[in-house]
Amino acid sequence: MRRGAKELPRRTARNSLVGRASGHSDDTNDLRVWPASTTNEGVWGEVMANIGAADVKKLRERTGAGVIECRNALQEADGDQEKAAELLRLRGLEKSGKKAGREANQGLVEAYIHGGRIGALVELNCETDFVARNDAFRTLAREIAMQVASMSPRYISADERPADIAADDPDHQALLDQIYIRDSKRTISDMVKEGIATMGENIVVRRFVRYELGKSEQSDNNGADAATS
Repeated sequence: MRRGAKELPRRTARNSLVGRASGHSDDTNDLRVWPASTTNEGVWGEVMANIGAADVKKLRERTGAGVIECRNALQEADGDQEKAAELLRLRGLEKSGKKAGREANQGLVEAYIHGGRIGALVELNCETDFVARNDAFRTLAREIAMQVASMSPRYISADERPADIAADDPDHQALLDQIYIRDSKRTISDMVKEGIATMGENIVVRRFVRYELGKSEQSDNNGADAATS
């Protein structure tokens, strides 16, 4: 350094952060007078103090959302699992709406048999074979097949119900409008939309059929009863 020149304080990432957070200069003296909570460790410590890896994991298992999405939702909800789950659900609905018009011609046919007396087949479609092989997609298809076996819907959506049939007629219920048998706070439509948000592809319930031992007719999703052979 040239003789007589004044030595300037070194800039560090920590000093720079303090200066930006407090409006102070970058002088190293700032670290001695400014509260520790404005340092890098303090800022993130306050934000994440009550949100641990276990909280993120719990929300992920509940919603199927990604790590970053769960962490951000928990931060916005101040660590409240219920509020965070609702935030993720609403964001999932928004995402699913954007994908609803995309073509879905891959997927699988899933079967569910209950006690050897009631059976259901469901065709669930997605956009790619990659998602069709996903365990989460197969689980969704099985849960929907279980719903069909248990609740005996007549249509996929309410749009298929004839105009002269009342919406609350128990013999003419639409699958997507039904309350999920495992969670009274969700409908089958909610489950499908959550699957779209989680797996990133459009998902469509294409058709289903339900059989019951001893009955001479089978119920299909068109609301018609077709005689079995």
